[in-house]
Amino acid sequence: MAVTATVEYALSEGPYKTQIRAEYRYDNSTGRQSGFYGGGGIDGPLVAGQATLLLAVLISYGDR
Repeated sequence: MAVTATVEYALSEGPYKTQIRAEYRYDNSTGRQSGFYGGGGIDGPLVAGQATLLLAVLISYGDR
């Protein structure tokens, strides 16, 4: 199971365009021999859930 939510905000001023994006993703893996590395890294136990947060700022310049 995986759930993803994305929010984006765009601002234009003259030829400049700025986009700010935030994405949150939660993955849950409970199958046989599945999971994600926990706090101990590759030597630690596998955990069923993993959350990820991504932030991005995109700045562009042009007529289009």
